[in-house]
Amino acid sequence: MHVVSRENSSELKRPVLLLSGCGFGAPQGLRADPVAEGPGFTLHWRPVAGAVRYIVTRTAPPANEPVTVAEDVTDTTFTDIDAAFWNDRNYTYTVRAVHADGTISEAASVTQPLTRTFTRSILADTFVRGGSYADDSYAMNPLVEIKSDNDINFQREAFLRVGTDNLPDFVQATLRVRLKSQNTNLDYDVVIRETTDPGWTESGDATPTWNSILGGSGASSVQPDDPSVIARFNMLNAGYLTGDYMFFDITRHLKAAQERGAATLMLHIFGIDRGAQNNFTLHSIQAASLDDAPQVIFMVARYPTPGTILQLR
Repeated sequence: MHVVSRENSSELKRPVLLLSGCGFGAPQGLRADPVAEGPGFTLHWRPVAGAVRYIVTRTAPPANEPVTVAEDVTDTTFTDIDAAFWNDRNYTYTVRAVHADGTISEAASVTQPLTRTFTRSILADTFVRGGSYADDSYAMNPLVEIKSDNDINFQREAFLRVGTDNLPDFVQATLRVRLKSQNTNLDYDVVIRETTDPGWTESGDATPTWNSILGGSGASSVQPDDPSVIARFNMLNAGYLTGDYMFFDITRHLKAAQERGAATLMLHIFGIDRGAQNNFTLHSIQAASLDDAPQVIFMVARYPTPGTILQLR
């Protein structure tokens, strides 16, 4: 029989004395959060009294054998990023506390699947205005304005174009827009729905206007059971504040657009209840900061297949 000595290069294989009831237990509250900077996790745990450092191991596919990734962690957080990580796979981490006298605690363990998210800017956005402004274009405006007014001259409705090509197999697509401002009245309903894309451009001869997009019709309305509706919400009940991000699940409609071979998904945003103060603005893709501009956040179920080109940020 062979017994590993205390001089072994792997600290976890060296003989240790395990004491029951000594008050030097495993770290508590261990969790693993996926990180946005790359494939990996950030671990967090509560400090162990008397610990001078912590040992972190990872068990990952395909070998599924524990590997020590850090032996001298002195903080209660540790980030593990590895380009070899694959999403939609489970990763198990253990954390052990090391006492000043060399005693090693039992391990805390957590298992977490790795998901991968990435963002993509929308392709274009605009708002149009009715009445005497029905032939004016606002496509290059840094703001997207939405207003539901009794006077058609002040009615404003917004349109956002989302691309459908060069996307891996995603499990969720979420539109993220940022609220720039809102008026004093908030008790009105807003609708986001899918509509046809007439192919307008933000500059040139095909810039969008009320007449070119809505055909000179009056303010938009929608039936409660309209399948094109993505979201309908009351601004007051939603509780949005200026500067908040607003998130809307467009997964079903975007996948449907892909299935029918459409190059884009066109979104139409407008208010239902009419009132002089029923209006708000969103940052457009012309916003000075990319963090303010409309984005689509994708969650991918598995690692993208070879040949797929993604712009990650």
